[in-house]
Amino acid sequence: MRYITSFERDAMQEEALSMVTRLLNRRDGNVDEAELGRIRSLSVEELRALSEELIDSTSSSTRQEEALSMVTRLLNRRDGNVDEATKERMRSLSVEELEALGEELLDSTSSSSRQQAVLSVVTRQLNRRLGNIDEAILERVRSKSIEELEALTDALLDFASVTDLTNWLSRE
Repeated sequence: MRYITSFERDAMQEEALSMVTRLLNRRDGNVDEAELGRIRSLSVEELRALSEELIDSTSSSTRQEEALSMVTRLLNRRDGNVDEATKERMRSLSVEELEALGEELLDSTSSSSRQQAVLSVVTRQLNRRLGNIDEAILERVRSKSIEELEALTDALLDFASVTDLTNWLSRE
């Protein structure tokens, strides 16, 4: 079973909240504070369902614009600025294709956030246990998959020196 960190949950919640707020603002004008408070109390799943309802209630072209906007924002967050050629290719996708791409990007963003969180914990634990670690060794740690990083969180409890870490990195 895969657990979601609070950092990942908060990022997904913020993204879903942003989407629902934009959709409501577009449909109804400015959303008042009472409505924002109610929306903030919703879970990620409830926010996603609400955003789907709001998107379904809009016209097809508006739906496409919203889906394109969501995908563009997710790509910008993941990769930096999206170039015009990519935007043009995305404009040729159907609403359903854009929404599927958005879901995949949300999942990959969540996975990337999780990897960053685990990497941060591993780096702090290694520095605390072994002192300052050479940048080349840290780069080898950064190149590990999420599963390998999680294994390293257990293994490092037995490390007495940087040599133990380099030996572990060589074996993995």
